Amino acid sequence: MTVNEGGSAQYVATATFSDGPAQTVTPVWSESLPVTSISASGLLSAGSVSSDTQVTITARYTAGGVSRTATKSVTVLNLPSGTVQFSSSTYTVGEAT
Repeated sequence: MTVNEGGSAQYVATATFSDGPAQTVTPVWSESLPVTSISASGLLSAGSVSSDTQVTITARYTAGGVSRTATKSVTVLNLPSGTVQFSSSTYTVGEAT
């Protein structure tokens, strides 16, 4: 999974219980480096990085006195100077098309 510096990504946690189907849960989110932040709703926001930087996102959930933790590695991509972002596409200024 990757996210551009200055970009964002939405995360959702799903728990699978032995006595029922999987369901979306609201975990406590955290991240391993301050180059990113993640909100209570799972929205990851990436800051500026000088090179591609790997961050670990952690979701912790407790139900019935049992806690579970899941992690996901995310790479924050360093964008070259002069790069312009539109939606999900990236265009480089001054490059021949």
